[in-house]
Amino acid sequence: MVARIEGALASWYAPGARWATAPGSGFALGPFVLEEPIGQGAMGAVWSARHTTQHVRVAIKVLHPPSASSDAEEFLAAFRTEVRAVAGLDHPNVVQVLDHGTVPSGGPPGSGLAEGMPWLAMELVDGGTLSARRGRMAWPELRAVVLGLLDALAHAHARGVVHRDLKP
Repeated sequence: MVARIEGALASWYAPGARWATAPGSGFALGPFVLEEPIGQGAMGAVWSARHTTQHVRVAIKVLHPPSASSDAEEFLAAFRTEVRAVAGLDHPNVVQVLDHGTVPSGGPPGSGLAEGMPWLAMELVDGGTLSARRGRMAWPELRAVVLGLLDALAHAHARGVVHRDLKP
């Protein structure tokens, strides 16, 4: 499931791409209000959102469930299990899971939001990719990044969470 969640991040729009008025902006998911889409992938879409009372910006991933209704229940059960597992991770190199749920009703036309689609709210990390931010990295910098990544993976593995979709 972690692979499915991370798969939603596999295909990002260009850094800084913004929409003036995106279908779905202003739609509420739990205590969050969607602002704008920031990424799209085969598994779903990623939106920036804001908590309605805490005014904290977050990233919300909305996943496309399987089309067969028999698979949908299994998918949602696996999604909830994995969210609980990932939410238990507390590491500086792991984005914190804040909340999750399902879309309560269909979103505005063209938004891609449909009733029952699972969503996951997590810390919003702005900035794009390492290569876009830093260009080619010197070995000492690269080593520090890789060691931080490996430390995060070891933390997850020690708690029974396996990533399964790490990309260079």
